[in-house]
Parts: sequence; C-alpha cells; structure tokens
Amino acid sequence: MKTRLFVVLTVGLLFASVAVAEDRWFRLGFTPFGYDITDESEDEVYSLINPRQDVIAHHLDDGVPWPEAAAGDPYDPNVEANLDKRLASTPPTMTIYLATTPLNSGRDGLANYWGEDANMPRPGPWADRTFDDPEVIEAYLNWCRSLLDRFEPLYFNYAIESNELARNAPEKWDALMVLVREVYPKLKNEYPAVQIFASVTLRDPGTSDWEDSKPYITEVMDYSQMMAVSTYRYIFGAGENKGDPSTLPPDWLSAAADLAPDKPFAIAETGWLAETLWVAEWSLYVPGNPTWQDDYVTRLFTDANALNARFVIWFIPVDYDNLYDWMLLFGQATPTWLLWKDTGLWDGTVTPRPSLSTWESWKAQDRAPVPPPVPDGAAWSGAALSVEPATGDEVTVTWDDSTCPAVGYHLLWLDLRQLPTFQAVDENCDAGTTGSWTGLPPAGSALGVLAVANDGGSVEGSHGVDSRGLERPSVSEACGLTIKLTDGVCAP
Repeated sequence: MKTRLFVVLTVGLLFASVAVAEDRWFRLGFTPFGYDITDESEDEVYSLINPRQDVIAHHLDDGVPWPEAAAGDPYDPNVEANLDKRLASTPPTMTIYLATTPLNSGRDGLANYWGEDANMPRPGPWADRTFDDPEVIEAYLNWCRSLLDRFEPLYFNYAIESNELARNAPEKWDALMVLVREVYPKLKNEYPAVQIFASVTLRDPGTSDWEDSKPYITEVMDYSQMMAVSTYRYIFGAGENKGDPSTLPPDWLSAAADLAPDKPFAIAETGWLAETLWVAEWSLYVPGNPTWQDDYVTRLFTDANALNARFVIWFIPVDYDNLYDWMLLFGQATPTWLLWKDTGLWDGTVTPRPSLSTWESWKAQDRAPVPPPVPDGAAWSGAALSVEPATGDEVTVTWDDSTCPAVGYHLLWLDLRQLPTFQAVDENCDAGTTGSWTGLPPAGSALGVLAVANDGGSVEGSHGVDSRGLERPSVSEACGLTIKLTDGVCAP
C-alpha cells in the first residue's frame, strides 16, 4: 500500500449563500424590555413574547461591573437580580441570544459601570482606563465568561454595534481592536460550541456614511463568526420619508451580507415606528403609523429569509409610554429614549398592532432544518473522526453518527498543501448514515478529510473552525449542496 499522510480535520461551526426558501430560515425573537416600572409589566412582557419566539435576546447594555469582574468578586445585588430575573423568565428549552459590549451606550468610549444602578461612572482607577488596558481586557474577559457560563447561549455578541466607535471616536478604534484581538480567540477556544461575534450598525448603501464604515466593519469581521447587524433605518437612513419602508434601498441588508459572504447573516436588533417621532432637541421629525410598521415587518422578513438569516431580533415588544412618563417625572428622560418608544408590536395599552399578525404568521411557518455538527470531541462532545487503512489502497473513515444524528453525511477531501484556502479536491456525496465509509481516497500525499452533515437536500452543516476559531471556508461544490449553515445544535 502506498504511504500517505492523512490528517483528521474535526468538524464543528460559517458560510451563507443567498436563496429564497419556502420555509423560514431565521429564528424570531424579542428583547424582554419592560414598558412600565412595575414587576408585573416585566412578567407580562415575558408572557407575551415567549410563545411568539424561538430565540430570546438578552441585551445587556447597562455597563460592566469592572472592579468586581477584575477581582472575581460577586456583582452588586442589582446586577445579580437582573441576571437572575432574565434566567428565571426564560423557558429552559428556549434558544438564547446574549449580547454585551465593552462600549458605552453613546458608542464613543469604554463602557460605564454597572453596580447599584446601570451605566454609572466608572469608579476609582477605572475612571480613566482605556480599551487596551490589560486590566480592562482581563475584566471584560471575566465578565463575558461569567455570562456565558450562566446563560449558555447559542449566540453571543461580545461587542454591540462595534463600528459606531469608529464613527464617534475614531482615535479610540485601534485600542478597541487590541481588546477584540485578545477577547475573541480566548472566548472561542473556551466556548467552541457558541457562535461568537461582534455586531455592526447599518447605514444606507452607497452613502458616504456607509462607505466610511466599511473598512472598520471588515476589520472587526476577522474576529466575528457572523455578520450580525443593528438596523434602525427610520433613524439613520438617508433622504426623505425615512419612516416609509417603501423608501428602503433594495440592497439595504444584502450590502452588509456581501461584506462577509463566508459568514452567516443575522439581525441583532431592529424596529420601526408605529407612531410619528418628534425629538424637538434634535429637530428630528419622522412620520410613522401602524401600516408602515407592518409593511416594514413584511419587508424585513422577506429580505432576511432571502439571506438565510439565522435570527431576527425585534428590540421593543411593547411601547413604553408608561415608563417614559415615569422617567419624565423623575427627570431621567433624555431625547434618546424617544427613538424607540413607539416601535412595539403592541402599543402603550398592550393592544396588538397589525404587525403582530404578520409576525405570528411567519412564526407559524416551519423553520428550515439545520444539519447538526459532527462531533469532534471538543466543541461538540463525542467520538472524533478517524481514518484507518482498509483493503489495498482503500481507507475507512469513521465518525460519530449517534451523538448528533443527521439525515445524511458527505465527505470532503482537502489537500493540506493548499491551506489555508481549504479547497476541496474531492467529495464523496453519499457517505451514508452509519458513521463509516470505506473506499479509495483521492490522489495526494497530504490529505485531510471532513465528515459533514447534510439535510438530504441542498443544505450542509459546519465544516469546523480554524485555528482562529473562524469557520473553515471550505464548501461542498459537487454534491448539489448550495447552502451552508453553521448554527446547528447537537440533539441526540
């Protein structure tokens, strides 16, 4: 038998191609944002959203408990109560999208302090620290770890709206990237089964704002598993009639997806006016009405489905008129709070708007099946793939088909001399469902092989991650598999 070197490449998590689907590709979810100051309103929001979603968004933009995270000390009871409430109100089988950020809410500097209240001034020596301070980086890593351990999310956004810093305080961008380059690979190594990414904000394609942001988005995408966007076009769009969704550019979402064609696309947060917005301090006037909001939801879901989006998060479930009135009373209301006050799918009296029916009709659709990962013994526990000599020049490839069973499997053979391009040199399209394949490998002296799950049709699963924790860019080209989805989960 000829001597060949076979390297086992484990499979375990990104590439999205555009296709219109009959099923719903994306998970639907809300942030559990309360509309009043009472505990009862919080409970009511959970009761409204949990039956109408298949992912829940826990969006933590309240600052970071910096000194406690650095020292490994317990967080302030206010922080603990917030986290505990979220966990207690999340159904145990619900997929979780978790988001936090080292940026402040103005997206122009380091996050404030979360202690007995949200977004307090950073205390003591933390007041003047910067993104690239080693203690900041270590504290932020500890904060992220504690959240990941508690919530066990499938999706984790570690830098909400990251590119906004380049717009608001460009002189601080390089320091943020020092943090990003430290935090991302460590988290990916420690939590390989989680989809870890940084989100970015959108501006209208073709505008100078969009062109200026593209280099920064591209840079941060090197440390992100997904292209996840924050989009509030009625606020940040160009031109007139921003509240009318018929003015949305045709490439409103696809322009962002095209910047990272090898990564899954998602909408980390969005919303649309159902009432007219007027912010006197900013001379901002945007007409809005329930019909336009419903039109936006229809356009949003149609475009997201065409991009095989992994999830869509609606930021405000219920208009927070009551909460805003209390904030006015106590002198805590700012113009920013008006921007999302009237974007609920329920109005301020918790009456459904037409957009809720559109939401529910999409929620009722079956989700397109996502092939599970093939266990690699690391990101997904189970037996790792192995290659052994068989008869003559044949080999037997064995993988774990029982821990995360799939409809079907196929094999990709890679020439390791072509790394890191991960170009397939041969494929075995029907590798069966028994977890074992015996046959002749392709010619070559330095081959790697991947076992990849598929849905028996046109969708394949993850090809595993490279040394940076990013999805291998390899794709199946000879087996009729036109879509690659990487957020499948192990469900024995």
